[in-house]
Amino acid sequence: MIKKYKKKYKFVVFFISILFCSNDKPGLISYEIIRGKISHQKHYPNSDIYEFHLSNGATVFFKKINSSSNEILFKSFSLGGKSILSKNELVNAAIIPDLINQSFYEKYNYLDINTELSNNLVHYTNYIDQYYHGSVGHSSKENFKIFCELLHLNWSKPIYDPDIFKKVIKKFENQIIDEKSNPYKQYEILIDRVNFSNHHSKQSISTNSLYQLNLDDILYTYRDLYSNPQNFSFIFVGNIDVDEFKNHISKYIGGLPVISKKLAKINKGCYFFPFIPVNKSIEYELGDTTKHTITFYKGIDNKIDSYIDLDIAIKVFAKKMKNELGNDFNIEFGFNTIQPIKSYTTTYISYYDNGSYDTKKMFNLIKRLKKDLKIKKELNQIINSEIEKRNDSVSNNRFWLEKINKYIIYNVNFDKIIEEKNKLNKINSQEIKKLITKHFSKLRYSIVSLNKKDWSNSYDAN
Repeated sequence: MIKKYKKKYKFVVFFISILFCSNDKPGLISYEIIRGKISHQKHYPNSDIYEFHLSNGATVFFKKINSSSNEILFKSFSLGGKSILSKNELVNAAIIPDLINQSFYEKYNYLDINTELSNNLVHYTNYIDQYYHGSVGHSSKENFKIFCELLHLNWSKPIYDPDIFKKVIKKFENQIIDEKSNPYKQYEILIDRVNFSNHHSKQSISTNSLYQLNLDDILYTYRDLYSNPQNFSFIFVGNIDVDEFKNHISKYIGGLPVISKKLAKINKGCYFFPFIPVNKSIEYELGDTTKHTITFYKGIDNKIDSYIDLDIAIKVFAKKMKNELGNDFNIEFGFNTIQPIKSYTTTYISYYDNGSYDTKKMFNLIKRLKKDLKIKKELNQIINSEIEKRNDSVSNNRFWLEKINKYIIYNVNFDKIIEEKNKLNKINSQEIKKLITKHFSKLRYSIVSLNKKDWSNSYDAN
């Protein structure tokens, strides 16, 4: 991927190096931005969400919250993430957020906005996940223009400070050392390596790979991921005037350069859950307890309703098991959808065992509960709790940011968000039973344990 763009970006690297090595002290943006245009807009009346399509291909979503909160939340995302990166590029991706963000704030720490930035009223950072990459941030309403300038500069003129680069490398080196001596971190790494069949994106970064990093190569990786605004959805939630918002996005997002017309994608083949049951363990000194994580793997319909139903099913079964095990039993339940295109999900149970509940006994409990699955009481409690939480959250910026993000991924009309309450009330107990039976099946599963042993015989997940 890098080689394809090196020639294209060499001039970009040279230009940025000259621009940001100067000693001048301009404002955040001292040059004229070529403003884009809103080519098309749509309003979803029931949810009061706006969708704007800009002339450079970017799509912006805005939910106006009429509340006393002065915070505007932001998230952008594109398909891709680590799934499309080579093994070498993954090391670049690991340090990109720290390198770009710290270099940027070091460059602008002399500006009058320093107080606002240090008080965390304006914040912008990049992220690169397994299947998505983008940026997140927030600002106060008064500093929204500054935030938009930060967004534009991070895209169009990213800074990479050589001194910051050295500091970031040192930080990661210390982090690697700390992780190797932390049994819980090694445990998390092993779970990922087992459930992703030791894919290179789930392997630990070595100190040797850090020493081989090149600043220009890092910028190529960054530019490759953030080269086409058309691949991104930009989401904003907050109490700001719609016309003012449109003016800012036309300029700062509509004016983002299109460096490459390459469209977003993911690597469909980078995830392989084990086909036969796997049982792995790390042996560490933990006192009198052992920790087990059991992960189940199943297909799921790639629909928002299936996601909501499974979420309820997991919570119902969790409540059923906790009633059986007692409130003092330390156990956690959850699920993860694996890829945005493939319809896979992993359901997991993670718990501490003081010697009374090994994994065989836990499987027997799951089997017994599924055989005589009476969930009407638990289902009603969970649904009422979810509706109550939803009612308390509808005026919350974070609630809407997460909902819009999820509904974009599943390509569902935003007005359906308002109908979720009715959807919850109509959930059928028989369907929930089927989901519990299906997603806690022993057909494909893994067990990873953190066992007690002498420190001298510790397991290294590398």
